[in-house]
Amino acid sequence: MDEIAMRKSEIEEKLKQDEENLARFTESLKRSDELSKNMVGILDSFSERLNKLEETIQPVHHQTLSLTTLKDNVDKLLAALEQVIGFHHLSDEVEQKIKKGPAGNVEMYLSLMERLHTAVEFFTQSNPGSVELGSVTTLFEDGLEQLNSSFRELLKQHSQRVPDGILIDIANATSEEEVPPLQHLPHRVVQDLLAISKYLAGPGQTTDFMSVYHQIRSTQLGRSLAALREYYKAFQIMPSQLPKQKGSIANFLNLKSESPVKRGAKRKPAADSLSRREGGSIRRGLLEQAVACGRMEADEQLEGSGVFIALATVCVRLLESEYTLMTSIISEQHWTKVFESLVSGPFNFFIKLGEVEWVPHQRLLTYCFPYMLGLT
Repeated sequence: MDEIAMRKSEIEEKLKQDEENLARFTESLKRSDELSKNMVGILDSFSERLNKLEETIQPVHHQTLSLTTLKDNVDKLLAALEQVIGFHHLSDEVEQKIKKGPAGNVEMYLSLMERLHTAVEFFTQSNPGSVELGSVTTLFEDGLEQLNSSFRELLKQHSQRVPDGILIDIANATSEEEVPPLQHLPHRVVQDLLAISKYLAGPGQTTDFMSVYHQIRSTQLGRSLAALREYYKAFQIMPSQLPKQKGSIANFLNLKSESPVKRGAKRKPAADSLSRREGGSIRRGLLEQAVACGRMEADEQLEGSGVFIALATVCVRLLESEYTLMTSIISEQHWTKVFESLVSGPFNFFIKLGEVEWVPHQRLLTYCFPYMLGLT
């Protein structure tokens, strides 16, 4: 009995503790509900205040946007007015600088020319009969003349014929690695000439400078060929002093040809560019091309052929270097026209040498020139 009473007492105590815990949990739940209700009320109140604030601020925001747009428009208007006012005073501002010419600062001069060009377009559209249009147009034309003159002076001042030593090295080279590099103009001068030519061919709408370019460069190319010709005549060999005995052209030129091309043999296609030929020299290529045409025998006597082939070799190299220089200065759409004009004089000089001084080489000229130009 005692054990049952003790057991019952323990159960009653646990039940009492559970009841107390339940009462505490219930009280806590009630407090949580109250807090939740209070929080919901606060959030509702905050939402209402936000809505009222939005209703108050939204008109202000729209007004601010309108004011910002208005300010931007005013700024643009002021900038446009300032530009227009600048157009009216531009002539007095840049007149001395334009008449002075680039004077070593091509970039700055071209920026002034661009401002003048913009002013000319503005007055042409807004006030065609204004005095200002006449002033800026006159200055712009003066600037174009200065650019043309500067282009001519820069090119003329820095263009020189190729030194004798380099010409001889080119003539004697037997591979691409032995050909000395050719730099006709300093890099800075090339950049200035390029900038001037772009502007003259673009906004300037003139191509007069191209005639100046091909005339000056053609003159220097002709001088280089003439200098080499005089060298060979004065210091190396005269056509009349060449051996008269008949023999192999290849042996005469010290060209090692294991299998000379015979008359009627199938013609081998020439490379697209001499600079990409694999092995051998241009000198060997010119000779083999002439023989491969079927009009010249490998053992045919050609008096003075050593001098002529040497000149042809140098001529090809100089033409390649001139073409590279031209592509660095002249716009691509004018390359063909300018280069044809540039090489016509030196070509005529070269052909005249073959016809007058080395008469037997007329056939060699006829069949070598397509090879030299990379046209076959």
